[in-house]
Amino acid sequence: MTFWTGGAHGVPREITKEVLPGKYYPNHEAVDFYGHYKEDIKLFAEMGFKCFRTSIAWTRIFSKR
Repeated sequence: MTFWTGGAHGVPREITKEVLPGKYYPNHEAVDFYGHYKEDIKLFAEMGFKCFRTSIAWTRIFSKR
């Protein structure tokens, strides 16, 4: 089971037809690796990491046109 199949721990799943104002949707936030990659890689080096692997889901980049 992943976060996406199980949801946030202790928070019941709620399905709505639209985004409700004032409601927190954790899956609407992103990590923003693109905007922070330099500092993130520096932190990895400080922690002693010797390699870093990432992947890109192209379906999240290209529009559906």
